[in-house]
Amino acid sequence: MARHRTAPALMALLMLAACGLSPEEQAKRGAESYEAHRFSAARLDLIAALNERPGDLRAAELLARTYLELGDGEAAMAALDRLAERGALPADGAILRGEADLLRGRFNEAIGHVAAEDTADAWRIRALAHIGLEDVESAAQAFARGAEASAPKARLRAEQARFELGRGNPVKARELAEAALAEGPDVLEAQLAAGQVAAADGRLGDALRAFEAASSAYPENRSALIGRIATLGDLGRTEEMKPLLDDLAERAPDDLSVRFLTARLAATSGDWDTTRRELQDVEARLNEVPQARLLYGQALAELGLPEQAATHLASYLRNNPGHRLARRLLAGAQLNSGNASAAVETLRPLASRPEANVQELTLMAAATGAARSPDAAAYAARARFPAAEMLGSELALADNAMKREDWRSAARAYDNVLETTGSGNVLVLNNAAYVQGQLGNFDAALKLSRKAMKKAPDNASVLDTTGWLMVRSGDRSGGLPLLRKAARLAPDNRAIARHLAEAERGQAR
Repeated sequence: MARHRTAPALMALLMLAACGLSPEEQAKRGAESYEAHRFSAARLDLIAALNERPGDLRAAELLARTYLELGDGEAAMAALDRLAERGALPADGAILRGEADLLRGRFNEAIGHVAAEDTADAWRIRALAHIGLEDVESAAQAFARGAEASAPKARLRAEQARFELGRGNPVKARELAEAALAEGPDVLEAQLAAGQVAAADGRLGDALRAFEAASSAYPENRSALIGRIATLGDLGRTEEMKPLLDDLAERAPDDLSVRFLTARLAATSGDWDTTRRELQDVEARLNEVPQARLLYGQALAELGLPEQAATHLASYLRNNPGHRLARRLLAGAQLNSGNASAAVETLRPLASRPEANVQELTLMAAATGAARSPDAAAYAARARFPAAEMLGSELALADNAMKREDWRSAARAYDNVLETTGSGNVLVLNNAAYVQGQLGNFDAALKLSRKAMKKAPDNASVLDTTGWLMVRSGDRSGGLPLLRKAARLAPDNRAIARHLAEAERGQAR
């Protein structure tokens, strides 16, 4: 359960708002806030109502559930104990107690609470407790038992999806996340799992939709908001990301995920000093967010501290040996710190492949040259004249990324192709322009699409891309004629017809 606490200023404001209501009205409003997933407001009204009417068992039960939603295991257990003293624990009391002890980090106690239960929820609690105890095998067995237990199973499947994702089983994780969402489309855990699995797959459009749905239904949920912010960053939509991140940073300035996202935002504009500063204070905790260690290492390298950078980058690469950027950054740091031989060995798994890209080959040429290797000339030649396998690999990466709506990865792949080929292919230019438009980089997108138009002025797809980009960037009068021409040249193309219709209605987005 991923929750957050209400800021003191907001609590004081809500307490003032509760003044003047009768206990019955406060209890009713608390229940309404609970149903609307406004748990901070629900807590205040329910506490106020119980202060006046301590015998209101319905309000007392809702308060216990509210504490669980807010992630306050101590308060939840105290509220459940008070219900138990009155003999008023609800039917799912054992599950609620298990949830409370999960939040408190009392994993053996959580298992004990559900010892007599055989529902999917009970097995979910056992599985999460075993994860907390770092007993992965027992967690896997608990998830498997839960799959055979009585329904509902949306929360179980969602947690199992995240578990499988962490174990490196993305296909199974996706199957479980989709099953969880199909059974419980309004279940928070299902929405979060769908977003996390989609993000891991590179399906950033799907991830954003899942996190937005979770944020809309659960406006106080920290995990949903962080997922939404991170995905906007992955999509390059920094103008939408920044106000959300600023608001979250104000409420949770020391949260490690918030520090990482703030640092990453600074890195997108090349502000490496801020990137380093945001992460330096939490350096001891960087293993909790591995990508933060990678970013910290990159910032140190950019700031001319290659030896420090190499330490962090090597740590990240040990756990992620297939990460191309990390390997390239580490090799660069090793080379700049005078350890050319280490840089050669770091790069060899990349540079020895036929599909090695120009950046990798250029860096390998420099490293082998500094190490006085006889292979230096061969790598330099490959960097000047990359193999067809490299171009084919990058184009395949770009195509697959576009299908997944992973615009960042597609943009990187097309950048590599354009750098290598000299921007000569109309299809590549047009696709690269479209991708930059999806990222909101309209200046760069139009520069590419206009190059494509010069080469193919009567190509309907090129006209559509350029016209659509112009309309979306605010130049409707310039873009509409191009869209109309594209529609005349390709009257059966539904995408072009849709772009034209939306542009004419002023609904381009």
